[in-house]
Amino acid sequence: MSAAGVHVTGWIDHADLIAALAGMDVYMHTAGWEGNPISLLEATALNLPIVARAIPALRSLGISDLCDTPHDLAVRVLSLLQPGALSDAFRNTATLSATFTRQAQAEALARLYAE
Repeated sequence: MSAAGVHVTGWIDHADLIAALAGMDVYMHTAGWEGNPISLLEATALNLPIVARAIPALRSLGISDLCDTPHDLAVRVLSLLQPGALSDAFRNTATLSATFTRQAQAEALARLYAE
């Protein structure tokens, strides 16, 4: 995989994760199932465009342009090279980031407990 430019880290500590994410242009989430992954929220906090699989947990977050197949993921990443595509991707990331602020999450939790 390294010949193709893919660097696999395995499990890394949080500081190394943030440093790695900060050096990326796009965050690609390939898991086929999972809840709301913290790594995706951390990538969002770093204002990275999100490319991810169309799984129910991510659909429920309102992430646009989710992909059904590995081929679709690759096409989506390449589409970010088109004029204007990154602007749209950054807008989507900003919307997601605003939803998951500490304050927004505390307010949502308080509403749930108040019901």
